[in-house]
Amino acid sequence: MSDERWNPWKVTAIGMAVVFATALITGLVVANWVGNQKAKAVAEAPRGAVPRAGLALYPTARPSPSD
Repeated sequence: MSDERWNPWKVTAIGMAVVFATALITGLVVANWVGNQKAKAVAEAPRGAVPRAGLALYPTARPSPSD
């Protein structure tokens, strides 16, 4: 250990790596939680049930009356 000074750029790079790793792990955990909740909602939905959001976004056209 001939040089006991800290290189500020090295400390900054290590700090940024820790921050990015923490953000990545947090993002993966939260995405897993959200994915599990959606899977549970789909599994618990009764058969033949249609989500309301799909109907509101794409309403079907009514046939015109024939005279």
